[in-house]
Amino acid sequence: MRKAYKYSGAPPVPALEDKDLEALRDEIAVARKMWEEDSRGKDIGTCVLGAGIACWHVARGCRNAREKVLIGSPGQSDCSDTRRRAEEYLRERLSKLGVEVFFNYGMMD
Repeated sequence: MRKAYKYSGAPPVPALEDKDLEALRDEIAVARKMWEEDSRGKDIGTCVLGAGIACWHVARGCRNAREKVLIGSPGQSDCSDTRRRAEEYLRERLSKLGVEVFFNYGMMD
């Protein structure tokens, strides 16, 4: 984890690096399974692209942080009503690293 700028002149944000994502792979898999279980049979809402639980990430060779969706929505809708348990699980794990987890509602299809 390191501090990185979203864009020039913006305050730095705590962002994960590739090695951090690799270390958190198991926690992300557990949260993904939680969300899939909670959303089974509940694919309601607007059809969207790119919705999911996200954080700030700095890719190798980059200076600026970009939003990275850690877990994409398990259905075609945003499934925002079923994400809470998975989001809280990841928030609890990543807050120890000082990283903020948030929900990206995606773009309407």
